[in-house]
Amino acid sequence: AAGCDDPNAQGSRVTIFEYNDSLRKWFKVETLPEVSDPVCDVAFAPSVGRSYHLLAVASRNVHIFSLKPLQSAIADSDIPSDSATSKFSVKELASFDEHGGQVWRVSWNITGTVLSSAGSDGTIKVWKTNYMNSWKLVSSLRPHEQGIEQDAVLAPFNVHEGQHYY
Repeated sequence: AAGCDDPNAQGSRVTIFEYNDSLRKWFKVETLPEVSDPVCDVAFAPSVGRSYHLLAVASRNVHIFSLKPLQSAIADSDIPSDSATSKFSVKELASFDEHGGQVWRVSWNITGTVLSSAGSDGTIKVWKTNYMNSWKLVSSLRPHEQGIEQDAVLAPFNVHEGQHYY
């Protein structure tokens, strides 16, 4: 996935590419029209046995997308794609504007179940999906010189001794 912050860009600012081994070339397979603001970061969640991909996009908002390969695209994987054919079923799972400004970075934990975002508001937000596949804000951190302070409004994020969540 590639994002752009070009103010003259028209249409989507996020493009998904796929590498074709036999041709040794990258081909554009999708664009995400839901993202029209400048993009600062994109991050795929680690693949841990899911039948789909999770993509986080940092722009004015935090966006989370699922990209599920279409069966016909899997069968035709050696054929280069063109812009007229889609290889993925794309669904926007969530869009959050809690940073109140530009989101600079997004990063997944090692299992792809927790997403953190850093924005121009000086906070780090932690997002997690629940059993209903609904993404929620679980923690908001404001780094200070003497350490990290957690906002009292949100429920504490369970971190057990010896475990680290990123």
